[in-house]
Amino acid sequence: MLRIRRHVLKHLERDIEELFDDEEFIEHARHPILNEILIWARNLGVLIAVVLFLISIFNHHLTKLRAIAYFFGAACYFLEIVEMTNYFREKPHLKEMFMVYCFGPLYILMGISYLLY
Repeated sequence: MLRIRRHVLKHLERDIEELFDDEEFIEHARHPILNEILIWARNLGVLIAVVLFLISIFNHHLTKLRAIAYFFGAACYFLEIVEMTNYFREKPHLKEMFMVYCFGPLYILMGISYLLY
């Protein structure tokens, strides 16, 4: 039983490292420092969006805060497009890009709707 737990924890640790560390994008680029900044900005934007969403969920009077969270989310989707297209130099298949193409504009529309609410 202990071996199974250790095995599961080892794989979980590896998966979490892969989730938060995009070494392939950073190492294979012309400007690794710029890529590092892009990844940090995206992750910071995601963190800010999550915190704003959580605050707005627990305080229903802060609908404007939810709008700001959606705008941060849209900005993060844009940064994801920048990363996935390698600064718009490559064109990944639509299957890979479908989610970011749909949710980025949707988050902008949701932010606008909460501003008008």
